[in-house]
Amino acid sequence: MIADGGSAYNRDADDATVMRLLGQASRFSIAVSGPRPRVLTYSLDGFRDAFERIGQECGFDVAAVIGAGDQVSETSPRFGDKKGFGDPQWHGVDDRSYVDSADAPWRMIGRIALSDGYCSATLVGPALILTAAHCARVGDGSNRNETNALFSAGFANGGAAAQARVVAWSISPNFDTTRHNDTAEIDGLDWAFGQLDQPIGDRVGFMELHPATDADLDAAVAGRFHAVTQAGYSGDSVERISAHIGCQIVDVYDDDTLFHECDTMEGDSGSPLFFEQGGRYYLFAVHSADYPSDDGPYAYKMAVDSRAFYAEHRRLLNDGFSAAAGAKKGAGAKK
Repeated sequence: MIADGGSAYNRDADDATVMRLLGQASRFSIAVSGPRPRVLTYSLDGFRDAFERIGQECGFDVAAVIGAGDQVSETSPRFGDKKGFGDPQWHGVDDRSYVDSADAPWRMIGRIALSDGYCSATLVGPALILTAAHCARVGDGSNRNETNALFSAGFANGGAAAQARVVAWSISPNFDTTRHNDTAEIDGLDWAFGQLDQPIGDRVGFMELHPATDADLDAAVAGRFHAVTQAGYSGDSVERISAHIGCQIVDVYDDDTLFHECDTMEGDSGSPLFFEQGGRYYLFAVHSADYPSDDGPYAYKMAVDSRAFYAEHRRLLNDGFSAAAGAKKGAGAKK
């Protein structure tokens, strides 16, 4: 049996066969229990191939399992695309569309290749990226940092506007992978800055950070803020960036997190929520996880806003990584 957006499919497939095929994929969502159960949006390089193999061996229509609907838009993610169709994973319908990664601001956003998958990340300085802390940690549940992450700005179909390696991470010293996976107590610590070995931001540009205030966030919930955009490398669009332009902030929390209705899924962890003003682009939150609700398993989208990391960003720009909170070289000692 395979679950999709709250619906179960059972085409007389052998469960053992399905699980074996799923196990061949590199990375999937992690469902987390606790006071605020959620699904962490990890990347899935093997996502498409796994479901194709399942469909071939178990005899069901892959598109039906994914929930793609009867038609697929030419301008939005081509596999598992729900453009124009309602589904619990989206708020109403899938509002994502492809954007040109050669243009600003999309080339400031990139895909970060990790030891067992990928996440999304954004240039926020000449040699500085911002992503989610759970992306910067090796995906084995430990507190070891990724050691050889490759950031590809404006990634598209195997190419990129620019590439650089992450040589150091700055993560809150209070972020703990197990605690983050098992509880909602440190949701607001799911942010990480990565120092790059080359200043590629000087070539492709980078976003500024907006110091979000309580008044800003209240205005966003009331629809009186700037038009919000989210963009990243969704699990059904691993080779191209997609964006939800004009999405809504719906709630704000005291732990420096917010809920939004941008259409995100696996692979979008670390992607930016930002706005444009006067031809400049301002990041104010980073997508972290999906929370379930009575309406479906992905109904609430959570992001960490800049109340959590703005001060650290200023320190990094002014003083470098030697002054970073929780800064470590790629290897990172286990806490």
